[in-house]
Amino acid sequence: MGSVSVAFHALAEAPSKPWMQRTWQDKLDAGFTITGSMSGDKLHTLQYLSLLAALHGMHWVSLGPLPGWNTTTSSDHDDNRLGFYLGAGAQSWNDRGPDAVLTGAPRVTSAAASQSSGNSPSKLGLVPTEGTSMS
Repeated sequence: MGSVSVAFHALAEAPSKPWMQRTWQDKLDAGFTITGSMSGDKLHTLQYLSLLAALHGMHWVSLGPLPGWNTTTSSDHDDNRLGFYLGAGAQSWNDRGPDAVLTGAPRVTSAAASQSSGNSPSKLGLVPTEGTSMS
């Protein structure tokens, strides 16, 4: 609770060899988190994931869309309804199964995160393109 799962912590601490060899250097990374509460310490989880990416020399891709559900005319079906920027953050009902998690706005927000992280490194300016230099 309040961070990634124990299983993910074990996975994150296992790759000392890739870390030492910088295997994941300059690769793109992004993350998401889901809790039963509207807040539920999702920011801490996203910070953990982005720091883990930084430790490996990766480039973290943020979410992108403006926050929704923040005016009197908006609804809980808006994209990015919980207002996350560092990664996708969704809310699920504790009394419903996993199939009910990614419906409506959280599904769209997750799709936006996937689309954002799917940008090519050259499009993001992370690798030189013809006629440019990274120096």
